[in-house]
Amino acid sequence: MSLQQYLKSNMGIFYYELPQGFVLYRGDSDPKYKTEMVFDPTDTERFFGFDQETTESQYGITFKFQTLKPLKLLALDKNNTDEFLSLIRSEIGRDFNYYEILDILNNNYGYETGTRDSVSVKDKKICSFICSKLLNFDGYACDIMLKPKVEGGVFHAEAMICNPKYMLTIGTIVTKGNLSSYRDEWKLRKMEEQRIASKKRRPLGFFEEDTSNSSVRGSLFNYDDDDNNSSVRKSLFGGKRKTKRNQKKTKRKQKKTTRRRKRQPK
Repeated sequence: MSLQQYLKSNMGIFYYELPQGFVLYRGDSDPKYKTEMVFDPTDTERFFGFDQETTESQYGITFKFQTLKPLKLLALDKNNTDEFLSLIRSEIGRDFNYYEILDILNNNYGYETGTRDSVSVKDKKICSFICSKLLNFDGYACDIMLKPKVEGGVFHAEAMICNPKYMLTIGTIVTKGNLSSYRDEWKLRKMEEQRIASKKRRPLGFFEEDTSNSSVRGSLFNYDDDDNNSSVRKSLFGGKRKTKRNQKKTKRKQKKTTRRRKRQPK
């Protein structure tokens, strides 16, 4: 589906105006969503697709929504204009950096590259800026765009809706058949994300091997073989100090012996 029939502009700023009752889709295999997907006020922004097949193939169990009113969505695939950049600069405020936002638009939304390179942390930065600063708009939308050459292919049309609880109906499930495989995959992905996050947060023990660094670190800090590594431990952790203490003790003993000999009668 092409978004071009919904494209409008005002004072050099392009946007897509979706009518009331327009259908959007969102995929999420989280087991907490049974037959409905319900947003709450803390969901400040959410992403949606424009067709069930694409959404389902890329994001799992899919839910169908309808707009509760006409929505004005910034056309980020069209807004490489001086007027739009001036609007960003005028609304930037203290919470955002203009050059950071501009860099994301240039490199992730195609203003310089001509490609859509989706990076979660950067996408969220743009979402947060639009939803908190550009209050005349209800989010953004992009039509189909090319991906970077390293990935190849095209990036599907997308919409980001601010405060979806107040903009969309409750989502109803449209994916058919056995859903357990979708949810099993979701659980495995979440477990892996938690494992990686836990590994990043947990500090390494003093003698624990950090496998992310070079083999040199592994050779120094692997103590499975105590006999082979005892000399390494001594040289790294106090071996020299112990040697110096022993040398001092020996010198003191030698001095005591010398004094005793001097006291003995000849």
